[in-house]
Amino acid sequence: TNLWLDGFAGTESWCYAMANELIKRGHTVDVYTPMTGKIFKEFQKLGIKLSFAGKYDLILDNHNKTNLNKFKGVVIHTCHGIIKEERQIGENTRLQKVRMIILGIDPGLATLGYGVVEKDEKGNCRAVDYGVVLTPKAEDLPVRLAILEQGLIQIFEKYHPDEVAVEELFFSKNITTGIAVAHARGVALLTATKHCGKLYEYTPMQIKQALTGYGRADKHQIQSVVTSMLRLNAIPRPDDAADALAIAL
Repeated sequence: TNLWLDGFAGTESWCYAMANELIKRGHTVDVYTPMTGKIFKEFQKLGIKLSFAGKYDLILDNHNKTNLNKFKGVVIHTCHGIIKEERQIGENTRLQKVRMIILGIDPGLATLGYGVVEKDEKGNCRAVDYGVVLTPKAEDLPVRLAILEQGLIQIFEKYHPDEVAVEELFFSKNITTGIAVAHARGVALLTATKHCGKLYEYTPMQIKQALTGYGRADKHQIQSVVTSMLRLNAIPRPDDAADALAIAL
C-alpha cells in the first residue's frame, strides 16, 4: 500500500493515523510526499519507507495521470484528510468513501469541554467521543493550564482530528472569570495549532445560528439539535461536552 501525500494542510496527521492502522493490519506502507521536516520523523518512527516526491511531479500526477508508473500497488491521493481517489495501477480509478474527524473545544479553566465528531462524504455526522478535561481549583494557574494542555494533547494523539473548532471568547460581566477563560482558550488555540493546523473560531451566536437558524437560541434548544443531528439516545452530559459537540458541528 502506498500513501501519496499532497501538499495541502490537514493531510499529515490523518495520513499518519491511516498508515499506523494499515501497519497494525499487516500491510507494508511506503510514503511519497513533497513535505519534509517533522512529518518525516513521525513516519520514520513507524518504520515506514519514505520517498521524496517533487511537488510539481505530484501536480502532474494529479491532473494528467502521466507519472503513476513510479508507484506500485495502490495509490491513495489525499486532500485535507479526505481520500479523493484510490487508483490501482492498470485499473480504472475508483472513489473511496472516507470520514473526516472534527474536534470541537469549549474553553474553560475549571472545565474544558471537548467533542469529537466524524463526518462522512454526505455530511452525516456521528459522535465519536465527548467529555471534559477538569482542573483542581486548589492548584495554581500555571499548573491548571498545564493540565489542560496535557489533556488536549492526549485527545489529539488519540483521534488525530483533521479540523478543530473553538468557541470565541465573548465579553463577560465577570472580568475575573473572563480572564481565566481567556487563559484556557489560549492553551486550546496553541495546542490545536501545533497538532492540527486547521483551526476555526466561532462566536456563540454563530454556533446557535448555524445549528438552529436563530442566533439567540437557548441551551436546551442547542442540546436538542445536537442530540438529533448526532442521533444520540440522550442529551450529552455534562453541558460543556454538549457545547463542544455543538461547536464541532
